Amino acid sequence: MKSLLITAVTSFLVMSDIAHAQPAACHALAASPADPDRKGPGVPYAKLDGAKAVAACKAAVTVAPKDGQLWFQYGRALEKVNNVTEAIEAYRKGSDLNNLGALNNLGELYRDGKGVARNIYLAEVLFQNASTYGFPEATQNLKSLEKNRPPVSARTIPAQLRGKFSVPGLTCQETREMSQAFGGEFMGLEVQALEVIQPMEMMCSTMGMTVENPQQVSVVMKCSKNSAEVFLYEATIRPEGVRFELGGGKSSVAVRC
Repeated sequence: MKSLLITAVTSFLVMSDIAHAQPAACHALAASPADPDRKGPGVPYAKLDGAKAVAACKAAVTVAPKDGQLWFQYGRALEKVNNVTEAIEAYRKGSDLNNLGALNNLGELYRDGKGVARNIYLAEVLFQNASTYGFPEATQNLKSLEKNRPPVSARTIPAQLRGKFSVPGLTCQETREMSQAFGGEFMGLEVQALEVIQPMEMMCSTMGMTVENPQQVSVVMKCSKNSAEVFLYEATIRPEGVRFELGGGKSSVAVRC
């Protein structure tokens, strides 16, 4: 009985050592020098041994699947061996676990159109969120993206499509009453030349725009609500109202008042 107990304890200790060693190997082989929370000095991308890092980090995320930093490093390793499809999934899992490096690197892929359709608007949102919470490389990426943004004149909404709209899902009267309850006379969503504003301290800045025809404009907006974190929305503006695409095939409509 005593020998069985000793064997069980020994096995437990061995398994614990293995579980600890796998994340440690991933940190040693794939940590980013740009990551303020890295464990160790980090490995520059140019010097990263992709094959060894992939093996180490794959084992690491298996034993610690809730560790966003390991998913970020796994993504770096996968990208280095040109397995971009799986790298994207690793970065997304890291992003879902609030890892800032994963957010930044996913933004770089969208910025460059590497493995995904190029989307500079989504890239900017990812960079800004990672920058807001303290990832320096994301701040640099954001500044570079903003420096190369199209001129303001290219984002001006035609005058005939400006005006006041009810909040999606509410009548104009309901929107007016709700707005007054928050201490303002604002009637809902007001489309201006350079920005889109909603009640309750929610601001959406126009990032990109496509004029479909004289009566229709498609707009990409970067929105923030009582938070430094930002989100991406798409809207189609017509004289009769605004349709917001909320993701997942869902949409809501704001009616012109």
